[in-house]
Amino acid sequence: MRTLGVGILTMDLEKIAIPWSGKSSDPAILKHFSGYIVLQVQSRGEAWYINPNDGFRYYLPNNEEGLNILRSLGVGASNNELRMIAMNATQLYATFTFTAYAHVKLDAGKFSQAYYADNILPLASLTKLMTALVILDTKPDWEKKIILTQEDIQYPKIYVDPDDVTSEVDFQEGDAITYQDLWNALLASSSNQAAGILAKNSGFTYKEFIKKMNDKAKSMGLKKTRFTDPSGLDTLNVGTAKEMAIIARAAFNVSKIKTTTIKSFIIRALRPDDTTRTIAVINRNQSILKFGPDAAKSGFLYEAQRNVAYQEGSAVVVILHARTLTEKNTLIKKLLK
Repeated sequence: MRTLGVGILTMDLEKIAIPWSGKSSDPAILKHFSGYIVLQVQSRGEAWYINPNDGFRYYLPNNEEGLNILRSLGVGASNNELRMIAMNATQLYATFTFTAYAHVKLDAGKFSQAYYADNILPLASLTKLMTALVILDTKPDWEKKIILTQEDIQYPKIYVDPDDVTSEVDFQEGDAITYQDLWNALLASSSNQAAGILAKNSGFTYKEFIKKMNDKAKSMGLKKTRFTDPSGLDTLNVGTAKEMAIIARAAFNVSKIKTTTIKSFIIRALRPDDTTRTIAVINRNQSILKFGPDAAKSGFLYEAQRNVAYQEGSAVVVILHARTLTEKNTLIKKLLK
């Protein structure tokens, strides 16, 4: 509101009536400010909305009440109508009305075949590549065993409905899993639970870990990328195809990330009764693996659709918001041709 609002003097603001006052507004002042959020520059920048439909001003407190006033006075717009209005480039929020796909190729430090490559979109599980880079920075003890809690198992439910299925492996409360095996689950099977557990046991608080992800993005020169959770389940994890290609290139240059993304594993969990059970960590990117990538990471959310970061030789390609599996695979072939 401060960025987009228009300043108004108190003497002018008082010429615009408030509802139910029995007064009318000054026509000239009303015409000048109608439809705007105005900021009372002589009174701590307090915000008012000048409603063009009734000619009154409405105070907007900086809380839920202010938002509710905007909701009650706002005009409804369909997704199709919103698509006809460009998204601003100053906020790090995804364009949820985006209906196309975005892609880019990065090879020898140069971008090519860019298509909507600067659009801000949800990253989904491509987020885990940055999670992996930050984990490596912590120099973890790979043999350290972590005992999983019910909170760890329920972690994805923070972001999805209880009945929704997310990408997981068969972890159970009480399992003792090595940091290495959680790493394998993170990158091979794209386990959201593993992402949360690794971040929680990184030696930093959850909030500090997310800050490290964002600090690393800034150190790479990325300006349109933001992380809010380590799994990618939160739709507020956003970036562009170009900036995701920079992250993917950095990640795939690390052999411990690169080789793990194209494998499947059998890992072992030690139970509280000292028995051991095996857990399959299956790489679900079977259609992509048929292409023979050197590294690959995919992601899916309803809001993000199908995302992939793929490396073959020196070339890294990133596709965001492919609408079908066939479209995603066809675009990979096109970009690598």
